[in-house]
Amino acid sequence: MERDSVFGERIIHTARPGDIAATALERGATWLLGTAAAISASLAIAAAVTLGVQVQGLVAFAAWCASLGVGVRLVPQLWHQGADFVVTERRVVWRRGRFRRSIDRAQISFARIHWYPGKSGRGDLELVRDVPMGALRRKLTILLRGVEHPDRLWELIRSGDLRHLDVEAPTRPVGARLPVGERVVWTEKPRASWRDFVPERRRDLAASALGLVAALAVAWVGPHALGAARRVLEAGVPVASLGFVALAASLGLTVALLFGTAAALVWSSVVAPGLRAGRTRYVITDQRVLIASGHDELLIDRARIVDVIAAARVDGQHDLFLVLDGPRSRGVAVSGAFEDAPPGELSPVLRGIVDVDDARRLLTAG
Repeated sequence: MERDSVFGERIIHTARPGDIAATALERGATWLLGTAAAISASLAIAAAVTLGVQVQGLVAFAAWCASLGVGVRLVPQLWHQGADFVVTERRVVWRRGRFRRSIDRAQISFARIHWYPGKSGRGDLELVRDVPMGALRRKLTILLRGVEHPDRLWELIRSGDLRHLDVEAPTRPVGARLPVGERVVWTEKPRASWRDFVPERRRDLAASALGLVAALAVAWVGPHALGAARRVLEAGVPVASLGFVALAASLGLTVALLFGTAAALVWSSVVAPGLRAGRTRYVITDQRVLIASGHDELLIDRARIVDVIAAARVDGQHDLFLVLDGPRSRGVAVSGAFEDAPPGELSPVLRGIVDVDDARRLLTAG
């Protein structure tokens, strides 16, 4: 059996990424930079044609934005496309040439899966190791992108055995894709409430505030853009001229950029978290806890859960925070161990639970 050249451990599985889908951040950054490049190019055309001035700076800025936008979209995909994943008898290794990152299989706190929309059976697998709270707090993550059947790869990582897995494409609910012999003992969906649309985390509050600022900027820039266009027409510039069309395009794109930024910030910090509650399902089996929401899943072995903390909410429901244990570490959400999850990412918290007593009894049993 082949052994890893660095750790000397027996390799039990290797894989390479397939087609990699762009993340929301990559798509947003590409859209932002592309729009900025178009605005700068339009202004350069308008200034050169109408005023006859030198526009090398605007052209250079447009080229820089366009190049950076293409790089943001392509470089991460090319970087991950050339990698491979190795599962040894002790650890998971992501490697590309001489660059390596590894994580001990026994120290993984939980895993996240993001399924690619429209690509059945393919997605990203993120392995998370959350270590202690306070001054020594740190987090180790390894992201495996473009994985074929990431749920099956996670089963291999946690158990070391792939033979008992269901080989069908993962188009069924998460509770119906359990390995043979594992059974569901509790399941619940959080009750949707208008309070779900109220930002609570500092990051969401900051994003919603920035979205409001961008919306106010749209309200201020829009009338001024119309006034500027009207003054240009009064100065004798023909409507059908290239200079006026370029100027109108730059003004319109500026308003669109501000409006799109405001909409994206409000959506990610207010609307998306509120809608997520209605699409979320919690499943407790005799071996693990599963949290599924849309195209995302979070999977935790029950052996990692040493305690739960129930926090009452004003609407009569409860949030159930999971205390995870690992070698030389313990993490609990209410102390901040999981509060830095990226926007839209699931964390080890069961929110909006009504049947809290049964869930807590099951998770603390044994």
